[in-house]
Amino acid sequence: MGRARGPLIALATAAIALSPSVAPAGKRRVAVFPSGVDDAPWTRLLEKYVDGRGLVDYARWKAADADRRTLADFREGLGRAGTPASEEENLADLVNAYNAGIIGTILDHYPVDSIRSIPGAVSERSLRFGGETFSLDEIEHTAVALGGYRMHALMVCGARSCAPLDRKACSAADLSARADARMRAWMSRPDLYKFDRAHAIVQLPKYFEWYRADFEKAGIPAVLARYGPAADREWLAAGKFQTQILEYDWALNEQKAPRG
Repeated sequence: MGRARGPLIALATAAIALSPSVAPAGKRRVAVFPSGVDDAPWTRLLEKYVDGRGLVDYARWKAADADRRTLADFREGLGRAGTPASEEENLADLVNAYNAGIIGTILDHYPVDSIRSIPGAVSERSLRFGGETFSLDEIEHTAVALGGYRMHALMVCGARSCAPLDRKACSAADLSARADARMRAWMSRPDLYKFDRAHAIVQLPKYFEWYRADFEKAGIPAVLARYGPAADREWLAAGKFQTQILEYDWALNEQKAPRG
């Protein structure tokens, strides 16, 4: 990309056209979850099959019938009838529903090289919550609309260039703190963000092109300064750098264990 006429490079104006998913126009439908969904089984599954880099052992999970049933039961619990959750609880459930939906979809089709190889994986309205059906696309965009840009660090689309998947379910009690922690974990990955003070360049994931408006509401220098490397925060806050967009790797966020 070319150089900007100012502290930040102009991100692509056709970001919506390039986005892997586009928010629906008009009034947004919001999935309504029941209060008190038990997310402990989801946390146990994440701790068992996700490593410290946020990569998933899909092969082992696919082979574990009991754990696949546990995942299915958790997803079904999100769609049961009940007293509607509070706004904060509902937002946490949106994140959990999205991540569990992505992993469940991948497991249903595994082995697969990318979620993009699964027709309708994120666009098909196959999830039923609160008496309505939704797609993973809609769940993602609703969570960001309600919770802001930090939700991008919590929701993981199953690609290697996604933010690293957390090993704990989201909950209303610590949602904001967890969003902050995941933003920092995301920006600490040198394969996903590159901060080059010597050349005054910051290389950003494609989210900053696809979802430009989400980050610009808070100010891109401010976002980077808040969550980027501590040693670079003053420099980032000043905004005197150029930005570049990294290529997106859609390969599955899969653990690559050696085979015997």
